[in-house]
Amino acid sequence: QNDEPPENPLDETFLELAGNAISRHRQLISTDVLNIMTFHGFCLYMAKRAPLEAGIAPDCEIMDEEIQPILMDEALQNVRDRLFSSPRGDIKRTAFENRLLYHNNNWKSISEELKEVIKTRDQFEDLIMEVRLHGITSLPSVLNERLQAYIERKIHNLLEKFRSSNLGAGWEEFVDHLSSKGAEVNGLPSLLPNPSWEELPSWQAIAERILTKVGNPRKQFGPKSGFYSNFKKTIWGELIESLPEDTANALHETRDYPAEGDTIAD
Repeated sequence: QNDEPPENPLDETFLELAGNAISRHRQLISTDVLNIMTFHGFCLYMAKRAPLEAGIAPDCEIMDEEIQPILMDEALQNVRDRLFSSPRGDIKRTAFENRLLYHNNNWKSISEELKEVIKTRDQFEDLIMEVRLHGITSLPSVLNERLQAYIERKIHNLLEKFRSSNLGAGWEEFVDHLSSKGAEVNGLPSLLPNPSWEELPSWQAIAERILTKVGNPRKQFGPKSGFYSNFKKTIWGELIESLPEDTANALHETRDYPAEGDTIAD
């Protein structure tokens, strides 16, 4: 190394740049530098260095994030081919065909659904354990119990939202008002329904009365939709139009809930 200063200013600039580059390289390879990575990359890093502590067999190969989607596509295609090669009437093939029919025979659509199931497979652990404990014949009843719990939790949240709205707070008066004006109130609950699965038809009746087909609060009222002429000009028309969006969405969702006692086919 020559300690004499360069005679040419341009040479001095090049030497300074080279020195900075060497210094930067030394910093990058230094063990004191923090390695920035994604959360999944960090987990992969730790699992490779401590497989036993991570609950992984030492000789197990851990897939990289970029490879996982490719292998998942191949696995789903193998499952599809294996199921379709099964005899007609096989319970697994029938279930798969029913689900495929639900997706209008669109393989891309059902494969996306299956990918989500695979990604969240840990959430099914307790379901698998319960079915294994009581036998496969218990699956329909177990699924219906869980479906009931899910629906009633959603309806309970809906009840809280609806009750806190101005329309929900005066629901009994609203129904009485319709009745006094000669509007159709048959099938419309006079009181807000309980958050139970058996009360689902009552919530669906409310949705049909005050929401459009796409789930927005009605802005057009008339005898054909269960109201009366000039209803829009009343305070009740204003309350329906101003129903909070999250409340309307929760009410609209009840239209897709299965009725109590419906058999889970898939």
